[in-house]
Amino acid sequence: MLKIEDRIVLSDESIIEIIKDYLDDEKMKYALLMNGEWGCGKTYFIKEQLVLNLKNSPNYNALNIFYISLYCITSVEDFLQQLITQIIFIKSVDENKKLEAESKKKKSKRKCETQTPNKIINFGTQLLSAALRKTEFLNADILYSLNSFLVNKSTFLIIDDLERCSMPINAIFGVLANLIESNNIKILVVANEKEIGSVSFQHNIELKYLISSKLLESPPTENSTISNRENDLKKLINKSEELFSEDVHYKLIKEKIIGKTIHYSPEFNNLLQIIGKKYLGEDEYKVYVRIKNELNDYIKRNNHQNLRTVEFAFSSFMKISHLLQPVLVERPTDFCDHFFELLLIDIFRTAIRIKNGEQEYQWESTSQFCNITDGGSPFILSNRHLAFRFVRKYLQTHELIIEDASSVLDEYYIVWLNRNTEDNDPVNKLRFYMEKEDDEIVELVKELENQIIEKKYPIRNFKRALGILFVIKSVKFEIGDTVEKILSAMAEQVISNPEKLSVMNESLIWQNNPLFPEYEKSLTNLINIAEEVANKNKSTYINKLFLENNDTWAQDFFRYCEEHADEFLLRKSFMSSIDISLCIEFMIKSKPKDLFNVLKGLNAVYNMSNVADFFMKDAPSLRLFKEKLVQINFDSKICQHNLNEIINTVSLVIGKLELISI
Repeated sequence: MLKIEDRIVLSDESIIEIIKDYLDDEKMKYALLMNGEWGCGKTYFIKEQLVLNLKNSPNYNALNIFYISLYCITSVEDFLQQLITQIIFIKSVDENKKLEAESKKKKSKRKCETQTPNKIINFGTQLLSAALRKTEFLNADILYSLNSFLVNKSTFLIIDDLERCSMPINAIFGVLANLIESNNIKILVVANEKEIGSVSFQHNIELKYLISSKLLESPPTENSTISNRENDLKKLINKSEELFSEDVHYKLIKEKIIGKTIHYSPEFNNLLQIIGKKYLGEDEYKVYVRIKNELNDYIKRNNHQNLRTVEFAFSSFMKISHLLQPVLVERPTDFCDHFFELLLIDIFRTAIRIKNGEQEYQWESTSQFCNITDGGSPFILSNRHLAFRFVRKYLQTHELIIEDASSVLDEYYIVWLNRNTEDNDPVNKLRFYMEKEDDEIVELVKELENQIIEKKYPIRNFKRALGILFVIKSVKFEIGDTVEKILSAMAEQVISNPEKLSVMNESLIWQNNPLFPEYEKSLTNLINIAEEVANKNKSTYINKLFLENNDTWAQDFFRYCEEHADEFLLRKSFMSSIDISLCIEFMIKSKPKDLFNVLKGLNAVYNMSNVADFFMKDAPSLRLFKEKLVQINFDSKICQHNLNEIINTVSLVIGKLELISI
C-alpha cells in the first residue's frame, strides 16, 4: 500500500478556491486529486460544500457537474454507462428549458407539451440502449451527440472512491486522460491513496500466493516451526503485494494525469455544525451549541477524523433524548439542560472509544453512572467525563430499557439536588488532595470520621467516602485505624437504615489503584449487611400484607413493589423474601383485578434486560412459585387469562436467570 508523507492540510475554503482556479484555467490539461482517509468526510465535503458553492456562484452555476462513484465499477463499460445516464438527465433538462422558452414566445403551451417527450426520448433511448451494450457498438450518431454535448458544455467530472474500483487503475485513468485531452473536461479524483490496490489485490489471491511462493527462496513447509511459519507467511504476503500491487501502475500513471494533489482533512468546527443541524432537532441543537467547544477539543486531542462516528453520535443522541423525554417531563429545566449536556458528551466520547476499539470501562456491578477517564492522567479534568452505563449499552445494542434508565436518572437527580449542600463535604474537598498540604488532608479525614461517627454524614454517600479514604490511604497516609473505625460506624448505621445506602452513584477510586480490591471488599461487606437487614425487614412487611387478610392486599402489593423496586435492586432479591405458600393461598381466592395487580407488581421488580445482574438469588423461589401457579385453575376466563400472564412473566424471568447460569 502507498505510504503518503505528511502534507500541509488546507481549510475547506482554500480547497474550494484551488478547485475554482483549476476550473478557470483552460491551460490546465490534467486532473486534480483529493486524498484523504476513509470516513474523514471527503464525499460529504464534495456534495454538501463544494457542489453547493459552485452552484451558488454566478461564474459556475452553468457548469455541468457529474459525480460518479467507482465503488463496484468493474469495467470501462460500467463507467461510461453511469456517465451517459447522467448526461441524458442533464440534456433532458436543457431540452425542456429550450422548449419552454419557445412555447412562451409562440404562446403555445400545447406545442411544448407535444414536442418535449419526442426530443428527449429520441436522444435518451439511443444513448441508454447503447450504454447497455458494449461500447464498441456505439454508432457514429450517438458518439457525435455525446461528444458535441461534452465539447459545447463546461463540464466538471468528480470521480469518487478510486481505491474501491474493481477495474485496473490503468484502464480507468486511460478513460479520464481521453476525456481531458479530447473534450477538455475538468476532473477531480477523490481517493484514499493508502488503500489503492487493496480491492484488486483480493482477486485470484490464492493464485497470486501460489505464484509468489514459487519465487521465494524458502517457501513455507509443513515441518516449519510456528515462528518460522509466521515469518514465512509475512514474506509470502509481502512478495505477493510486491508482484501484484496496483501501486506500481498507479505511481507511473498518476504522474501523467494528476497535476496537483490536495490533502483533505475535515474541519470539524464547521462540519459539526453542519451535521448537527442535519441530524438534531431545534432543542437538541441548542444543547450542542452550549458544549460545542468541549466536543471540538476532545476530537482534536484524539485526532479523530471519522465523520461517520460524528453522524452516529448525533443520531444516537437524538434517539436517546426523545426516549427519555417522558421520564424528565417533571424535572426542573436547569436539571434537564445539565443532563442533556452530560448525555451528549458521554455519547460522543463513548462512540469514539468504540470506533477506536478501546477496551470497555470495567463497571462495578452496582454502578450505573460514574466519572471515567478517557486515557492519560485521571487527575486532569479534560481526561474525565461522567458516563452512564445505559449509554454504552445503547450504542452497542440499540436497546434502551426506559425503566432502567429512569431509575438511574432518579438517582442522579438526587446527586444533582445535593450539589450545593455538598460543597462543604470533606469528601469533595479530599478529591483535590493533590493540591493540599499533608496537615490539611489529615484534618479533612478527621472531619469525615467525626461526621460519620456522629451520624451527620448521609448514608447514601458512604460509597464515595469509602472510595476517597482508600485513595488517601494509597498515597501512604497512615489512616488504617481511622478507616476501620469509619467502617464500623458505617456498618452500624446501615443496620439501622439499610435502604439509604446507595450503590448506584460514583466511586472516587480508580480501578488501577492498588487498594481498589480492598475498597471493593469493604464496600461489598456494607452491601451484604444492608441486604441481610433489608431482607428481614421487607420479608416481614410484605408477608404481613397477606396475613392481614384485607380486600386491598393485591393493590398494596403492587404499590409496595413499585415504590421499593430500587431497594430490591440493592438487596438483589425479591421473591426469596415472600412466603410463597401464603401468596398462593390468597391468589387462589383472587378476583381479576387482584391478579392483574400481582402481575404489575412482578413487572415493577423484574422488568429489566439485565435482571440476572441483580436477582440470581431469586431463581429457586421463582421456580417454586411457577410450580404452584400452574396447579391453579379458574372458572373465570379473565382470571385464567391473568394467571397465564403471570406464569409467562415468571417463566421469562427464570429463562433470563438460567441463561446466565449456564
